Amino acid sequence: FFAMPLELQVRGLGGSLCSVSADPGWRARDAKVALQARLGIPTAEQRLLLGCRELLDDDHLGIISVSQQTDAASGGYIKDCQCEQEGELLDLTLLRRTSAHAQLLKTVRS
Repeated sequence: FFAMPLELQVRGLGGSLCSVSADPGWRARDAKVALQARLGIPTAEQRLLLGCRELLDDDHLGIISVSQQTDAASGGYIKDCQCEQEGELLDLTLLRRTSAHAQLLKTVRS
């Protein structure tokens, strides 16, 4: 239901890592799969942040993009986190878990 493609600008703590073109129907887990292919970081070790909020694997990127515009216009939570969004660009931060932490989370969730 979203026609415009999204551009994901992905940064690490040290600066820009890459840009990924995303379908607006993607969920955060789809972005992680694309980032694994692009950067070689396993999906289980990735934490994606939009401003100060960690994205859950089921978060819908197209809806986040629309709600970010709405929240920023109304002074909501995302504006308070100082996320930047221009057009259909999502500025994400990628943090990497250790493989041991990823394994522990997998064990706890199963």
